[in-house]
Amino acid sequence: MKKVLIIDDDLSILEAMKLAVEMHGYQVVTLSNAEDAEARVIQVKPDIVLLDVLLSGIDGRDIAYKIKKDPNTKTIPVIMLSASPQTDRSSRDFGADDFLAKPFELHELFKLIDKYLKV
Repeated sequence: MKKVLIIDDDLSILEAMKLAVEMHGYQVVTLSNAEDAEARVIQVKPDIVLLDVLLSGIDGRDIAYKIKKDPNTKTIPVIMLSASPQTDRSSRDFGADDFLAKPFELHELFKLIDKYLKV
């Protein structure tokens, strides 16, 4: 079963996304504390990361950049999520594979996950 790591500091969004992605047939690991994000990516070894741009005190784009620069994690697809559509280009500049503007329809999220996991 493919593993999805969701990183978001909003617990209600995190739980809703977890339930939806699990119902779509994926194993889900969640993380609300962005300070541990890089270590958790290495530990969890997800097949894809869904990463919020605006996290408490940390810019999610910096996390994406570090994931993509680490030889152990650089091949893991990273999809950035944000309520600010203007962050699309900057997210890609930091190495994100794709971007999804909040709020989004679940079918849009599943389409992106399936695309990168080649389901």
